[in-house]
Amino acid sequence: MTTRALKLPHGITVNVSQPYTEGHVLSAVEADKLNRVLADSVRSAILAKLKNVSDADAAGLSDEFQHYADAYSFSVRTPKASADPVAKEANKIAKEQVFAAIRKKGGTPSDYSAEQIAEYVAKVISHKPEIMEEAARRVNSSRQLAGELLDDLLDEAA
Repeated sequence: MTTRALKLPHGITVNVSQPYTEGHVLSAVEADKLNRVLADSVRSAILAKLKNVSDADAAGLSDEFQHYADAYSFSVRTPKASADPVAKEANKIAKEQVFAAIRKKGGTPSDYSAEQIAEYVAKVISHKPEIMEEAARRVNSSRQLAGELLDDLLDEAA
């Protein structure tokens, strides 16, 4: 198996394995494109973590980033925009809870990739059904207030 070297800021180099080769399912062009996407995904995730790192702190991170690259696999993204207002509000509530938990442990949300945050949000929603209940309550309350306001405005216009 071949590897692709990623040259990152602070003199960090990470080798990303290139497991996709021409074979039964992929052509040579498809394998090359998929390997590039894999390397770019790893690069993007690592660069997000490097935003607030100084050169001195970066020296010890190569091994950690290499481990991340070795363990990386593609994941399915959850859609950001939901047509269901209750689901959208539930995601907002769960995301706030995930961010609070990250900060409580001394981290910052920017230390995590969007995929990781989305995964944690989905887990929180699946393990805490009260989030959906609270989201439904908020949406219904908001609709009720908007309806009352609209009634008042229409009465004034008449």
